Amino acid sequence: PKVENPHSGFRLAATGAVKDTAMEYEDVAFYTVEYLAQAYPERLQERYQIDELPQSDVEWMEEIGRKRGALRPGGRIDLHKASEILLHELRQGILG
Repeated sequence: PKVENPHSGFRLAATGAVKDTAMEYEDVAFYTVEYLAQAYPERLQERYQIDELPQSDVEWMEEIGRKRGALRPGGRIDLHKASEILLHELRQGILG
């Protein structure tokens, strides 16, 4: 669908209403985690067992990746895999 408002596009992509290839997957996840962190920080903190609230969307995604084992060689966080985890759990209703 043609979406004029970029927020609407990200929200539709986060729910899976548009194809994952229509937008950058990681951009959708970062938008989503930023929204969820503002609206429901306790839910994210509980779901991913995060002790201290991260201060940015990048820190949130890194914590999600770390907690879910989305690691690359050398212990670096695989942000694409962390994005997949977040969006999958949102779409499955696990995050609410």
